[in-house]
Amino acid sequence: MPGIMATTGHTNPRASGVTTALWSGLVLALGSVACGDTHSEITPGTAPGTGAAARLAGGVAGAPPWPTEALLIVDMDAGEADDQGLDPRGVVFVSFPIEPADGEAPRWSAPRVLARDARWREPVDVLVLDDGSLLVLDAAYAGPWNGPSGDPDRRGALFLVSARSIAGALTNGSIVERSSMHGITPDTRQPVALAFGRDGEVLIVDRAADPSGLGRPTGAVFVRRGQGADASDATDGVAPSTLTTALVQGPELVTPGCALLTSDDRLLVLDADANPHGVFDAQGRPGTPGVLFVFADGELQAWIEPGGTTSPVGLVERRPGELFLVDANHSSDPDTLYDGAVLRIDGNRLTVVVGATSARPARTLIDPRGVDVLPDGRLVLADANADPLELGADGVGRAVGRLAGRGALLAVDPDAGTVDVLLADAAFVNPAAVRVVSP
Repeated sequence: MPGIMATTGHTNPRASGVTTALWSGLVLALGSVACGDTHSEITPGTAPGTGAAARLAGGVAGAPPWPTEALLIVDMDAGEADDQGLDPRGVVFVSFPIEPADGEAPRWSAPRVLARDARWREPVDVLVLDDGSLLVLDAAYAGPWNGPSGDPDRRGALFLVSARSIAGALTNGSIVERSSMHGITPDTRQPVALAFGRDGEVLIVDRAADPSGLGRPTGAVFVRRGQGADASDATDGVAPSTLTTALVQGPELVTPGCALLTSDDRLLVLDADANPHGVFDAQGRPGTPGVLFVFADGELQAWIEPGGTTSPVGLVERRPGELFLVDANHSSDPDTLYDGAVLRIDGNRLTVVVGATSARPARTLIDPRGVDVLPDGRLVLADANADPLELGADGVGRAVGRLAGRGALLAVDPDAGTVDVLLADAAFVNPAAVRVVSP
């Protein structure tokens, strides 16, 4: 079934009109599973977080592989089942802009699988590196370690999809079937998101690690720099990188979900479950309002302690200084779906932009997760359980609540306070992250 563009709600018959011109120079819009980074125009090597990324990726000679604009969608469950026919593997989809007719709003092509790998268990995020290659974070890859019961201890891994293989896939319409291992580590426990750091290093947000040795999971933000010495699993001459340190850690954290480097060089860390003031819900259960931290001078400093949020999972900076927070469940009842929200950060306050009372297409804004900024300035959300096509349950049983749809991309206009379906398709199962590649 082709993708739909939400402002009309009609199926899109013009997928063949996809723009395919290649750039002369790659310009990136960097995003995170839920965090989207600054969406100012970023030229490789000129903005924080870009120069070292190219060295990390190794560099591939030739023209960058990307069309003028693209959406990358990480779906945790849209691939084939594993060798036992059980858990479905995840994939990275790609969608391209379609030239609109006069008077039409921008539209996007039906998603197609760009990359997958039999070793991926649960991909949750992706970054675009300077040379156009992709860094994919898998949250459940089992390395050489075993848990207490002897079962594989799934601590996650990074995989690199080379620019050369992407260029080939985009040229001939094929799928990249193999990525190169780009690092596994015994230190992570449940990695959930990626971001670029101040000097171009890759940051990995882990919601269950215990680098401080507290005997309980607190989560952390790890940093990777440079290349590792072992290239045994590398392709295209790219060796796995090496985890060097836990950059952000501390007893203040509970379950950090994403990080964001802002245009004014602040590193923000959003913790989804911190409850510093002991908030309880109507049933007397401990609340999970979360805390937005600023990491400065080696310390975590609480900036916003929302109180009214329930599952804050995403951050994005639309323009310098204009920040938004995504709450996956903006309800006082954490068992209720249908109530995600996007909030504007005003100083140390939060103002709802769109939420449960906003006019929106049916079966949307249910479980928003990943977020980035579209070229037209709207926010794009990956809603993992939206069901605007009314296709029913996705079959993977991940959602808890009344609806477990196949997911969709939503476009949020913060100025107008509106929500539209940007892209919905039967190929989606559990879209968790979205990245915008933009000129």
